[in-house]
Amino acid sequence: MVRHTKLFVLSIVLTLALTSCVGSTPVATETSSTKMLTDTAYTMQVFSSWNNVAATDLDTTIAPSHVQVFQSLQPIKGIYSKLSVIKEDLLTPTTSVAFADQNILNTPKITQNYTRMQTMEATIAGERTVIHIYEGQSTALSPQMLFIQTFLVKNGTTGFTITFSVSPSVTDTTPYLNLLQSFQFTNTSQ
Repeated sequence: MVRHTKLFVLSIVLTLALTSCVGSTPVATETSSTKMLTDTAYTMQVFSSWNNVAATDLDTTIAPSHVQVFQSLQPIKGIYSKLSVIKEDLLTPTTSVAFADQNILNTPKITQNYTRMQTMEATIAGERTVIHIYEGQSTALSPQMLFIQTFLVKNGTTGFTITFSVSPSVTDTTPYLNLLQSFQFTNTSQ
């Protein structure tokens, strides 16, 4: 439980730390064009205009087994959209729904100005789970963000936290939900 909370905190800190880049570029929109992100544990569609960015500069003592972060090339209302995928080894076997419920329960404790927008059940990669959409800030100085997030567990012991962080001016979350739905495990035996 403590490790789940620490890793969830890392996912929020990672996403919010990487979203603190505010620029003066005009408003941009995400494109419908996507590309496949291929990892040893999963595949997922991402916007073709997004690039992989390093997540190694974070000051953290929590080390998930794997982190991937993608960022938009242009900001929307001064905020660069991000996707983070965090893979972690779980201490006790659990389900995707239980993993999601625990992490959603912890979100208001670690997110300033937390506002739950919506939660919905979904099936992603053959797993029943929950999608959590909310607004919040990691600190009083960080920008208010809209988060579209889900949690998956593979074989009961490997957790994945998949989080989009975007400008709160984004009113249509459908493109991000569609990308979440594209997530697939690549090797079900691990």
